[in-house]
Amino acid sequence: MKKWLVIIIISGFVIISGGWFTASYLSNDSLSVANLQGDTSNKASRKASIDGDMNAYTENTGLSTNSTQSEVIDVMHKMTHQKVKASEKWGSVRMSEQAIEEVKKTIENNQFEHEEELLTILDKWSKEDFSNVDNDHNYFWSLQNGTIGKATGILSPEEEEAFIEKYFE
Repeated sequence: MKKWLVIIIISGFVIISGGWFTASYLSNDSLSVANLQGDTSNKASRKASIDGDMNAYTENTGLSTNSTQSEVIDVMHKMTHQKVKASEKWGSVRMSEQAIEEVKKTIENNQFEHEEELLTILDKWSKEDFSNVDNDHNYFWSLQNGTIGKATGILSPEEEEAFIEKYFE
């Protein structure tokens, strides 16, 4: 009888411990699983938080002479958002002559691995040549190891104006 009682108690303990462990493991891992699977409700909340962030859509590059190549690439990537079609866009820096010049000065005051490519793109933009801006976006996107939001085309002038009105005016 004592043998059966010990077995029942130990079995109960194992079942309860296993359940507790499983529940705590799944609750801690649920966010990362949702992120990996592209959970749309998580994306929606992330987009909502970006829309509420005053710095997510800005005319200020935020760059300085001490900025890193990674920061420059992030700004240039965000500059393309007002001109490209993509399933997801997180933040935008307004594409303006001033922003282009700020980025160019930052690059010229540093030595970056991708300096030549970045300056070539900025040179096109300063001449208002945006005919390959979707490819420019995808270049930055790939340098940042993008997995969501690859550009699929260029916005029409009307679509770009609507984007500008929504986020910058």
